[in-house]
Amino acid sequence: VEKAYRAMAYGEGPSYRSALDVVDDSYANGIYDEFVIPSVITKENGEPVAKIQDGDSVIFYNFRPDRAIQISNTFTNKDFRDFDRGENYPKNLYFVCLTHFSETVDGYVAFKPINLDNTVGEVLS
Repeated sequence: VEKAYRAMAYGEGPSYRSALDVVDDSYANGIYDEFVIPSVITKENGEPVAKIQDGDSVIFYNFRPDRAIQISNTFTNKDFRDFDRGENYPKNLYFVCLTHFSETVDGYVAFKPINLDNTVGEVLS
């Protein structure tokens, strides 16, 4: 989580020119899916294409609650203490998750959870 946070907030980590380069390099080295190392996409001069900064809007679209809660808390929890975020960590973010993950995530929710009855799985079982 800390590596992903530092890549997004500070532009720290392995640098590549494109996301495809990250995936190609990872797969070539036998690193797949959730084990891909957080990386930074950079311009020709080596500077990050973007970093999350004070006042930014963040739309977080990961639906897996375990990882979503961990990284969302690093950006939204004012009392976060799992690791040192640094003195200049991004503040005053408009942080939107696509769905509700946890009460600990201090952000907005785009789509509130809904309860569905008689889903295909329920009917077939």
